[in-house]
Amino acid sequence: MEDVLACKVDKRMDGLHLFVEDPIYTFPEWIRKPLSQCVICFSSVYGSIFYWFVVLQANTLFSWSVKENLAKFGFWVIFCVILSGTNKYMSQKIKL
Repeated sequence: MEDVLACKVDKRMDGLHLFVEDPIYTFPEWIRKPLSQCVICFSSVYGSIFYWFVVLQANTLFSWSVKENLAKFGFWVIFCVILSGTNKYMSQKIKL
């Protein structure tokens, strides 16, 4: 039961009590941190997925550029830096 619920079970006379003793993670830290624990890291990971999804769906988005692939990459770097900074600022404002 503890494995399924990922928490500890305390059996007392008045019933069962569930509590979290230590987090049980199934992924190593180098995978877990950028995906869910670091606000700067996961904003760049998920932001990159969103950015490249939009860029690949909108074929003519960077058609104004002479070097289209360089423009896509350059704007991706700028997008990640701005998104990570914004995410850090907002997480401090709402105390995450």
